[in-house]
Amino acid sequence: MQLGTYGWIQGACDYLALVYENAPFAETAAAYMFEQAVLFCTSLGLGTCWLGGSFSRSDFKKQIQLAENETLRIVSPIGHASDKKHFIEKFIVQADKKHVSRKPFGELFFDKSFEHSLTESEAGRFSTPLEMVRLAPSANNKQEWRVLMRNNMLHFYKKPYPRFDAIDMGIALCHFELACKELGIEGKFEILEDFPANAQLQYVISWS
Repeated sequence: MQLGTYGWIQGACDYLALVYENAPFAETAAAYMFEQAVLFCTSLGLGTCWLGGSFSRSDFKKQIQLAENETLRIVSPIGHASDKKHFIEKFIVQADKKHVSRKPFGELFFDKSFEHSLTESEAGRFSTPLEMVRLAPSANNKQEWRVLMRNNMLHFYKKPYPRFDAIDMGIALCHFELACKELGIEGKFEILEDFPANAQLQYVISWS
């Protein structure tokens, strides 16, 4: 059966699918695990491509057979990328060149309060994990996550926007924790009841 991706993907036979039960924080946690799978595939030399809206959910649901409390959120083809780019891919590559840049370190990360930008030197051992967050992919390269370093803790926030804010946060958290593990930085994520509030940002989780 040919699964519909509206011309974005051609010739793919195998796909990863992000499915989760409808529960608090489930979408972010699922995206975290999905990015782990994508990074593992990449390490094997396989090609992947996150698809959040440009695929036929009805086609994929027929193959997955979702339970009533489950949501199909993302799919990604998995395989060996063709050396020949078709028209849509060429168009997207050209468009992405205009948006490939990332926000500066100090625009995303803050020290003690959201009025003071965090520098890489001030970030200390967390400079590399935070840089991995800065470089993490996000929908339309929005980079709508923010991190506050305070009292030896890192608090993660997001700017709420439709459709992909929870997905992007899961990707960012994955990049951060994998970098910490690679560097031997011990710690864990936990959701706090008492955290620094910000009127423009939604608190997600903390690392301590």
